[in-house]
Amino acid sequence: MAYTEKYVTSTAGGGGDGSSGNPWTLSEAFSNAVGGQRVNIKSGTYTRTANDTPTNSGNTTNGMIVYRGYNNSIGDLMSNGWNGVRLNTTNFPVIDYGSLYHLECYSPDRTGIVWENIKFTGSKNVSDGAIIRTNYDHVFFRCAFVHSGDGNAVQLFRGTMIQCDTECTKTSFIGSALWARYDVCPVIGSTFIYTGTSPNSNSHGINGWTNPHYINNYIHGFPCGIYVGAMPGTIAFNTIYGCTNYGISCWASSMNARLAFVAYGNMITDGSGRAFQNNSTHLFTVRAVHNRIRDMTTSDTPYYQSDWDYNRITTDTGGASTDYYDITNKDPRLIPTSPGSLAVAPFYSNAGCAGTIKLNSALGFVG
Repeated sequence: MAYTEKYVTSTAGGGGDGSSGNPWTLSEAFSNAVGGQRVNIKSGTYTRTANDTPTNSGNTTNGMIVYRGYNNSIGDLMSNGWNGVRLNTTNFPVIDYGSLYHLECYSPDRTGIVWENIKFTGSKNVSDGAIIRTNYDHVFFRCAFVHSGDGNAVQLFRGTMIQCDTECTKTSFIGSALWARYDVCPVIGSTFIYTGTSPNSNSHGINGWTNPHYINNYIHGFPCGIYVGAMPGTIAFNTIYGCTNYGISCWASSMNARLAFVAYGNMITDGSGRAFQNNSTHLFTVRAVHNRIRDMTTSDTPYYQSDWDYNRITTDTGGASTDYYDITNKDPRLIPTSPGSLAVAPFYSNAGCAGTIKLNSALGFVG
């Protein structure tokens, strides 16, 4: 669909109509934008003094609202690449909540809101960061979150995250980088990194609830990389590095949860705990296929009778990880140490490297 273009700048004085010559303030955009509009937010810092609660309450036929960052020309930040596994956020507009506030996004008529090329910082110190709740079709695409609070950095209720970068920095962090709370929350090509110290043992890179679909992500430094509940889904081609307790942990406490998820082609490395754990109290089954496990110091917990692990590739040497992880450049792509050394895992040339899936042309809201 063709969007109606609106504009926001950090220097707008208020009272504008959202045109390029008379732009909105960010608060005006959140109050006035309706479905079918694309709000272009110019580079700069937008310091917030209250929680932001934008909605898309227009007629459903009008479509989604898109909030998109730009620097000098519309769409120019889409060409920003990646620095290793980190999204290059140079010239992204920064929405800063000063450790006092956060973003809460609602969509009562299910038309949704899309966020592109925006960096969110300083969300609440004692609560969750970006909270996307109620109904469907909320999308974060190529956004960054720097979360210094105790709660979850991002909380999705039936939303989507694609090619995003989430960093949690608080000492003794007790939340998750992403809490995908309800079903149908695809997470693709994104990075989740913990850079603080002494995280709580219950913190996670991704804390999934139901129907997990987590593909081609990079997770680093949390006690648990991916934690999922009891519904079928797919966890594939993720790199989980340096997660101290578990790479992937699953649970189910209901007799109705006799379902399975597939963990395929993941690379779980350099943790001081287990690669997989199934601590379900009922028959929640794991189908683990073609996963590469290296330098995990603890054996996996016994699987239930219906679990199975096919063609696991294990190279626990206890030594340097130079054959698959470039520690200097934070690049998890396999690095061959000798000709033919990739033959044991031929599909791993870029497995788990955030940003390697190219989705721009496939997404209708990009353009």
